[in-house]
Amino acid sequence: MNRRTFEYEKAVNEELAEHRQIMEKNLISMAPYGGAWGIYDKHGSARC
Repeated sequence: MNRRTFEYEKAVNEELAEHRQIMEKNLISMAPYGGAWGIYDKHGSARC
């Protein structure tokens, strides 16, 4: 693999990682109470 190929793949991987991070933040923001465990308070009891 030459240097140009390496730099290209590195840039593509960085873009994909950034895109995945944005998607993850969007999914988390859409979750009820801010996350999967958000229905439980600090002491572990379910909110009703």
